[in-house]
Parts: sequence; structure tokens; C-alpha cells
Amino acid sequence: MDCIATSHSFDEEFMSYIDFVNALVKIAQVYPLTEEQAAEIVDIEARFAFVLSKLEGKYKGLSGPFLKKLDDRTAQEEYDPRLVDNEPKA
Repeated sequence: MDCIATSHSFDEEFMSYIDFVNALVKIAQVYPLTEEQAAEIVDIEARFAFVLSKLEGKYKGLSGPFLKKLDDRTAQEEYDPRLVDNEPKA
């Protein structure tokens, strides 16, 4: 966590997209690798891809329920950010 302590926007509890990607790059830089992995993964792009694959493997099951929750909330509130409708609801 120390490596991403400085990755935040104006609010320390909030990360913008750029801050989030910055934090992922910092994690990739300090992620501990075995000697075999270090021999295979020589550049930052490969380290980044390796760390993302680890995160995806660990948290893959969370994205489906999260996206469903967002869709359900959007349907419940009858809010579609892709539509612009200035007419009042009847």
C-alpha cells in the first residue's frame, strides 16, 4: 500500500481513472517475482500484464455481480445515461 499512497485525486478516498492506472503501474514495479519469473518478465509492460492477470484471476468473480447491481439500479431508477429526454414523466 505504501507504493500507491500518493495515487489519489483531490480527495484521498477517491481515485480517478488516471490515478488508478498510475497505482497499477506502481504495483507492477514493486510486485515480488520469483527468479524464474524475473528472468522471463524483463520490461514494465510484461510486469504490468503479469500483475493484471494475477488480479483478474483473484477478482474475476466480482465483476459479474457488480455489473448486474449497476444495471439493476439503473433499471430501478429508470435512468439511462445514453438517452437525453427533456420531456417530463407522466
